[in-house]
Amino acid sequence: MADRSQLTLPLAVRCRHEVPAWVQERLDGNLQNNAIRHDRILDAYQEVARVLSSKGIDFMVLKGLAQWPHYCDDLRHRPQYDLDLYCPADAIQPAFEAIQSLGYEPFGRKGRTATDHLPPLIRKTGWRPTGDYYDPDMPLTIELHFRFWMRRRSVLASIARTDFGSGE
Repeated sequence: MADRSQLTLPLAVRCRHEVPAWVQERLDGNLQNNAIRHDRILDAYQEVARVLSSKGIDFMVLKGLAQWPHYCDDLRHRPQYDLDLYCPADAIQPAFEAIQSLGYEPFGRKGRTATDHLPPLIRKTGWRPTGDYYDPDMPLTIELHFRFWMRRRSVLASIARTDFGSGE
């Protein structure tokens, strides 16, 4: 449950010495594997940034890497499974093609459409899930966002906050 809720790594950092030795051992392994994953994510980001920059494609990092240092002190202590990038409308298709040139392929269920990004991209490596949320070999997915939010949803959320705040 702590893995699914993304609480394992914060627990490992903050409460490591307050748990039994066998739990400490597992937490240490999770931290070590996530540190390896983080290094691999940085390598992937640099590779993607190089190809996009070389083609003059503007982009911006969203979530994940962009949350340091305000979300956590050390990104190796934050699980990350994808790389979210925003590209302006005129750059989104060239960016998609540039990332595909690195060996990434679209994946996901057919018929499922995202409201704010193109289909996720992944390098198909033959990796299979093992239940380890911090598996260093788990492939990274890349999502190219073409908008920050959906206006209709934002308006509905704003209305809901207003109604909630009025006590009705």
